[in-house]
Amino acid sequence: MISVTDESVTRDIIKSVVPGVLTLLGGYGADTSRILRENDAVCARVTTFQAQPDKLTKALKIITTRIAPAVREQSGFEGISILSDSVTANGMVITYWSTQENLDALDARGFWEAQVAHGIYLIAAVPRRQTYDVAMRE
Repeated sequence: MISVTDESVTRDIIKSVVPGVLTLLGGYGADTSRILRENDAVCARVTTFQAQPDKLTKALKIITTRIAPAVREQSGFEGISILSDSVTANGMVITYWSTQENLDALDARGFWEAQVAHGIYLIAAVPRRQTYDVAMRE
């Protein structure tokens, strides 16, 4: 049995082996996904909202033209997904960040609240947010 303690060597070995190595290592556990995806986001902020009836399109326009560009300029930004359901007028914005510290810095400045204020008049209820660890992202 080979024992490798240097994480960079381990990562190189894993990357050079067939994709089935994840099965051999016990699935998509947090340790193996961190090794395989060193440059991926480590946390995600999920904001859910419900637009007022017939206001979802306008809310999405504000998100895509005002909020998303502001988010992209922030330190540690790794990506964004915007999801919507036109039947229920529900929406979800998922942003990906390189470190929790980047997200904490935004929170300390009131960045989230400032962005929500752009479209609060289109929302039926106060948007909710939650932060998650990213277990896998392709």
